[in-house]
Amino acid sequence: MSSRQDMSIEMRRFLAKIGKDIVPHLELNGLPEREQSTKALTALALAKLAGMPIESAKKYVVDGAGDSGIDGVFFNEVTRTLYFIQSKLRENQRRSIDQSDALKTTNGIRKLLRGDIDNFSGALKKIYPEVRGALNDINVKIVIIVACSSTAELGTAAADELESFCQENNQIDDVFSFRYASFNELYQAAKLFSPNQDIDVRFTISPFGYIEEPHKSVFGMISGSQIADWVNNFGDRLFEQNVRYSLSRSSVNDEILETIKNKPEAFWYFNNGITAIAADIKVSASDTTEKTVLASSMSIVNGAQTAGMISRARTEGLSVDSIRVQMRVVSLSSASPGFDEEITRANNTQNSLTALDFVSLDSQQDLLRSQLAALGHRYVFRRGGEGGEDLPVIQVKDAAVALACAHSINLTAQAKRYVSGLWNNINSTTYKSIFGSATTAERVLFCWSVLQFTERALKARKNDLSEAHSLLLTHAEKFILHMIFIRLGKDKVFSETATYGQLTAILAELPDAYDGLPDKTYPAADFKSVGFLERMKKSILERLDD
Repeated sequence: MSSRQDMSIEMRRFLAKIGKDIVPHLELNGLPEREQSTKALTALALAKLAGMPIESAKKYVVDGAGDSGIDGVFFNEVTRTLYFIQSKLRENQRRSIDQSDALKTTNGIRKLLRGDIDNFSGALKKIYPEVRGALNDINVKIVIIVACSSTAELGTAAADELESFCQENNQIDDVFSFRYASFNELYQAAKLFSPNQDIDVRFTISPFGYIEEPHKSVFGMISGSQIADWVNNFGDRLFEQNVRYSLSRSSVNDEILETIKNKPEAFWYFNNGITAIAADIKVSASDTTEKTVLASSMSIVNGAQTAGMISRARTEGLSVDSIRVQMRVVSLSSASPGFDEEITRANNTQNSLTALDFVSLDSQQDLLRSQLAALGHRYVFRRGGEGGEDLPVIQVKDAAVALACAHSINLTAQAKRYVSGLWNNINSTTYKSIFGSATTAERVLFCWSVLQFTERALKARKNDLSEAHSLLLTHAEKFILHMIFIRLGKDKVFSETATYGQLTAILAELPDAYDGLPDKTYPAADFKSVGFLERMKKSILERLDD
């Protein structure tokens, strides 16, 4: 790197700041100063732009030999976003990254999508199970961040390569996006960065409510833009006491995002809001219903999904300024030890309705329960119904997936793309297609039995396959099930021998059929596309009939 005397004062200050506050978290003893600064730049981008706790920097900074243009990776559980970071520490601050740099990164991500990790670095291989889980999750967005110490804008050729890659992989859903962080943004991020900073949050709330005893608390409505700012500024640290945030339920996320997109004015009516605790609360003195609140050492204990999806919506270009969210903050200043844990536990264990709960309102489900009981199976379609006699249990969500895959290629894609859409409205055409009056208990039992057998067989087979082949089977599972139903024809009684025979025949043709389609992108996207599934079905049926 050029002598620091030749650098701008801003660059010297930037390197000094990340060297003092970030390098110690990376354990880089013995590495040259330039390499330390480069890795620290990646860690800064992960912490401030992706929400990574700085304590995890050593794990998720994968810069080095075999990184394939991917210098950092982090999956943010709150916003359900997977981040790939390419960072460049430029001596010449007038030069951004070029097309070859961008191409190296996109080719590296293509390899990960295929499960081709043989030539990756040990650091990336170590976290690949996390990456694979995020890549396989239908509700996870993927953001490529280019972080460069240049003051120049991203070059046209590099931007075109990144844009082309995103378009190539966004045939069905807007999964991929990219952003460029230049020196100006990184400098401000470094300036505000503090590894030990308490989360002191200042926000406006209106209308304002206040409780003095027994524990000082404020409540009211706040704007979505304020919440998005919190998630962006503080990342996962904002949810440190929320024991459930990392277990985000994807169907809930879908509903939250759908409301933001289509009914932002109704958000307050549809959403339970956010509960937070703070070491103390200070409220501005004013005679208006709008107050400014300073919550010191604040932590969200319930509503992480709400906060995360609001942040994600803004990242995707949606306006969240008009969103209004119910908010309450409880001060712990006069609380006895352990009260914070009680609040967290109580707010995360109380029952809440899900889309699946409304299935119990359909009288057809009661009829199926009675009929399946006569066939020796316990059918569970409402919470709390798992107990009782010692019978094999059929869960309604499993029955829905099995019936959907047996019904049509369209509903097979639905089961892969947005599974809760099969049952989230008992008056919808989709729901009535699988749980209509013509659906008998015998049909449910047959379809469910095929699903259970297929899932077990595929799980056993994946253990003996390469990473890429196993990944193909993971994403093709619903399609494979649909093909088995086609081949079994009008059978009504489950046969393990017949099902296994059809499964074996289909799996023998699946890899070549997939590789032979010219318009494939990667399995996670392909097997959500009705058009692609139609072409796959035609190809496999032709091969089986030869």
